[in-house]
Amino acid sequence: MPAADGELLVPIAMRGHVGEILAITDRVCFEHLDAEYAELCRRLVAKLARKRPSPLERGTLRVWAAGAIYAVGSNNFLFDPSEVPHLTAECLSELLGVPKSTMAAKAKRIRDELGLDAGMDVEFCRRELLDDLPFAW
Repeated sequence: MPAADGELLVPIAMRGHVGEILAITDRVCFEHLDAEYAELCRRLVAKLARKRPSPLERGTLRVWAAGAIYAVGSNNFLFDPSEVPHLTAECLSELLGVPKSTMAAKAKRIRDELGLDAGMDVEFCRRELLDDLPFAW
């Protein structure tokens, strides 16, 4: 959840981890997806950082970044070739240097940690998709 000034609400103790993860997600999103994907990933990572204890305290930060993009991407049909933007899971895996199975497993852990819907969770859905989903309102 953004703060009033547009900054993410992240506990002080988690800011280093979150900064490193967001450097990765921002780079991939801005270079290969778009700003909206970057913002959704930022919100997801910030939400993980606010968990007590935060799961981000353990594990490889690059893998957490990959899991975040994979989770947001799955939620927004990123892997569907008819969608724009589109990336294959294999391409995302190569861009991040994380095996596809590891990304998928971390994305599942993220969904489980945050109690996200396994199908489509409106909290991390692109505006364009929300406009087409009457149940989201």
